[in-house]
Amino acid sequence: MVIVGAGQAGFQVALSLRMEGYEEPIALICDEPNIPYQRPPLSKGFMVGKQDIEDTTLRPLAFYQSHRIDLVTGASVTEIDRVGRSVRLASGRRFPYDALVLAVGARNRILPVKGAQLDGVCYLRTDAEAVDIQQRLAHARDIVVIGGGFIGLELAASACTLGKSVRVLEVQSRLMPRVVSPILSDFIATFTPARA
Repeated sequence: MVIVGAGQAGFQVALSLRMEGYEEPIALICDEPNIPYQRPPLSKGFMVGKQDIEDTTLRPLAFYQSHRIDLVTGASVTEIDRVGRSVRLASGRRFPYDALVLAVGARNRILPVKGAQLDGVCYLRTDAEAVDIQQRLAHARDIVVIGGGFIGLELAASACTLGKSVRVLEVQSRLMPRVVSPILSDFIATFTPARA
């Protein structure tokens, strides 16, 4: 079994297989350098200093060893050979599989405007990005959050908790338009920092 992506979904596949008695080799491949961790606390508990970044890990390294899960971190899959039933990493290393799970998650959309790569424009997806934002929040006074979805609103709430002035920008006509009804969007807006 090869699992590409070591977020919550990829980790849970590996764990569930072992809990259900699967005895064959399992490789869990992650392009990030750290052991698998939870992403939800990055915009909440960690951001306001209630949780250490180390506390976001799903399990300690010893867990993977004791459950015979070959955890491969800092490795990008560059090729899937469906005929030969293997994946190849950027390093050239190959992993054969009987079954392949792609649990790669999503990537941030890069803001398509001039200046989007300037210092102070941050994106939140990884633990490293969360650490950077947390350090910047310690010295920032005014925060602009682009995106009125769960993560953007959680980050805005965390910044407010830290006493920052926050403005939320959302391209849609209401907050969280893909996940909640208009009535709930209106209710959430009453508790949201100034938004445009």
